[in-house]
Amino acid sequence: MINNKYFPFSLLLLAEAFERFAYFFVSFILIFFISATVENGGLGFTHEVTIKIGTYFSFGILFLPLLVAPFIDKKIGYFNGAFWGGISLILCYFLAFISTYFLSWIIFVSLILCVIGSALLKPSVSVLVGRLTQFSSHSQDMGYILFIIIVNVASLSSAYASAKFVNAWGSFKPVFILSMIFMLFYSFIIFYLNKNFPLKETTVEKNNSFHESKKFIPMLLILSLMIGISTTISSKIFSFPDSLLFWSAFVIGMVGLFYFWKKSFLFIKKRYTILTCISFIIFMIMNLFLKNFGSMSSFLPGIFSSLDMLINFFIFPLLLSFLSRSVPLSGQATFQALAFFFFSISSIMTNNYLPYLGLSSKGNLGLLSCSLVLIVSLTFVLFMKWQNNTLKNT
Repeated sequence: MINNKYFPFSLLLLAEAFERFAYFFVSFILIFFISATVENGGLGFTHEVTIKIGTYFSFGILFLPLLVAPFIDKKIGYFNGAFWGGISLILCYFLAFISTYFLSWIIFVSLILCVIGSALLKPSVSVLVGRLTQFSSHSQDMGYILFIIIVNVASLSSAYASAKFVNAWGSFKPVFILSMIFMLFYSFIIFYLNKNFPLKETTVEKNNSFHESKKFIPMLLILSLMIGISTTISSKIFSFPDSLLFWSAFVIGMVGLFYFWKKSFLFIKKRYTILTCISFIIFMIMNLFLKNFGSMSSFLPGIFSSLDMLINFFIFPLLLSFLSRSVPLSGQATFQALAFFFFSISSIMTNNYLPYLGLSSKGNLGLLSCSLVLIVSLTFVLFMKWQNNTLKNT
């Protein structure tokens, strides 16, 4: 067995990359598949039925984790939740493939399995990130940042590949087969981790600092809500980067930053403040010089986009990391699910109700986005100060 303490976490990241790639590989073409005519390889449902299916599916993906997460905490455990979620998704993709040959209603069973699998898998994997990196606070912070990066890179590349595959093959069927294969790899990795690296019980709940840190939970959930609003508004102004060079520089820059943070000059009392500033500088340089390959984006949009990335890829994963250290072991999956729920529901509500506020121009949206970014950043700084002062006195 490999003794490197980060080996289990590295395998978990690989498994999550497979899972996210498989999920978005299918979800990107799902509506087109359901509504396309039988002659074009689809199921031939009407537009109205397709919209209803998509609405109920999205509702399940959003709310079911809140109901399933306590069951994961109390009964089945995180590795089992991640594993059986993977098995559900394998069956989901297989039945979606079968529906193209036999009865089209099988797609409803497939979608139900997809909702159940995602509800089991997402909070379980998020908790496992914290449990497999709990050697120190900064290793846990780095773990969640890498986790969010992997999720986003896999999701973006998957959506791009899915469109390419369907256009090249002229059929939806290979997409389901490939996603099923990816999930087989995912499930094997989770099974291997569960057998060879079982989670150990920890006495963290006996520490006074742990009991004090539970005070931070409401603020962390409010931050999740605010981050969802902020990033949604920003996405209406700035395009998401899709350059391979951009993402390569992003991953190398963040990993290098955390390496130095752990090893030398950044490991000081105010490390989060320094890390935040340097992260923003990295994002700023990349937005100015790498976002559009071969050209430079303008300065002000580069600043906005850099702040948005700071929230997405630094503050939000740190929030998940702090939540992992603040919540009792009996509620880890529940509160991770709550954080993602608040992030998602605030994003959906912002998308639905923003047009009614009369802020249609990019100037007004930019001003609102800037204000929200400042509020989120200030709240984050105040939270860090409050946390340090509270834990210092325990």
